[in-house]
Amino acid sequence: MAVEVTAAARKAANRRLAQLLNTSLGHSERETAKTRTAAAAPVKHSCASESQQAGNRPLGPLQLCETEQEGKKGPSTMRRPESSPNLHISAPESPPAGSGSAINSALADLAHCHGLSSAFESASSLGSTLDDYEQVDVGDLDWSILKAQRQRLKAKLQQQFTPGKILLRDKITFMAGTVSAMISAYWLGFSPATFYRIYTVAAFVLLFTRWALYKSKRQHYYLFDFCYMANLLLLFHIWICPHSAFLHKVTFAYAAGPLAWSVVAFRNSLVFHSVDKITSLFLHWYPACVVWTERWHPDVHSRETTAKTPEALKKWHEASFLEIALLPMIPYLIWAVLYYIKIFMVSSEKIQKRGYETLFRYCTENRKSAVSKFVARYPTKYQPLAYMGLHLTLTAATFAVAKIWWNYYHAHTFFLGLHAQPDIEPPHSIVSGLSAKEGTA
Repeated sequence: MAVEVTAAARKAANRRLAQLLNTSLGHSERETAKTRTAAAAPVKHSCASESQQAGNRPLGPLQLCETEQEGKKGPSTMRRPESSPNLHISAPESPPAGSGSAINSALADLAHCHGLSSAFESASSLGSTLDDYEQVDVGDLDWSILKAQRQRLKAKLQQQFTPGKILLRDKITFMAGTVSAMISAYWLGFSPATFYRIYTVAAFVLLFTRWALYKSKRQHYYLFDFCYMANLLLLFHIWICPHSAFLHKVTFAYAAGPLAWSVVAFRNSLVFHSVDKITSLFLHWYPACVVWTERWHPDVHSRETTAKTPEALKKWHEASFLEIALLPMIPYLIWAVLYYIKIFMVSSEKIQKRGYETLFRYCTENRKSAVSKFVARYPTKYQPLAYMGLHLTLTAATFAVAKIWWNYYHAHTFFLGLHAQPDIEPPHSIVSGLSAKEGTA
């Protein structure tokens, strides 16, 4: 049975709904709504029946009544909040408790006023309720603000990193890399017993630079890898415990074993205008040079003092297979356990959520690499264990080969010389590479 509703009842229902919406969406949204309402033209609703005005045709879900705007009549629609010229709604942090039920009640009264009670009840039966805050339609975001901010940031970056400044930076880095390589080569040949001094200075400069760069690039978890631990242990041996025969043999196995072979495994190259590539080559090749000097050209003043007994000197110069191949496994296993706990247990969730890069991720993302193919054979939860097992196996193999370098001077020197021929990128590639980047920008 049709129910006749007066214009006053319909207007009261509209006013009640607006008040509830304003109350639930906060004071700031009410101020915005008032501003936009004042700027818009007033809208008055007539109480004429829609079925009579439309010739008894069925009403759509949004067609409610006719409007009178500035003396003109026309069909009106109940618009969504984001498209309404008179009311702008944006979601607050959290809606007031119980506001959903009050709004639903007002919507029910409004639907009753317009003869849409059945449609509203059908929607409510399907679970369409404003109590679920996630379903509130808050309208489209104004992406123009974000776009403008992004354009300003891009303009600032272009001012900071112009082709001229990039080329100047590469020239300075290239010159510094060339000079340091020349000094290192001269020092290694002229005074091998003191080569560890230039290694120490370069280690502090490059390692600090790498930490700062990798921290900004979300790559600082690389610093937990074995090569960094081996370099720190070598520095500890040089300056803290220079007379320890145990550390002397352990650091020799590390530097002449996995670190030296990493130059080949990771294809380290000497690119003078790339601080990152110079640092990677330094971490793997310079320790090999240091232990070469310690083994065959030791510093008499710091290593072989007159206070050493003949037995201590013999222990310093002689080493069995177990001392080179198995003894270094003790500190290595300590590092492996701590690394596994840190990377795959304690910080695993943080690494995944924040997108941090690790050596495990680097080695397994390339599906064509041998490491990735080996690890992919195992279930996902066992892949970290498979990776660490493979790392341990390869490390132990390089320890065994290092015994050859310990026994034979010429073999060790030849092996070190093979690594002294890295790929060198010519200077003109800087300009050509920059031109290529400009062409693709």
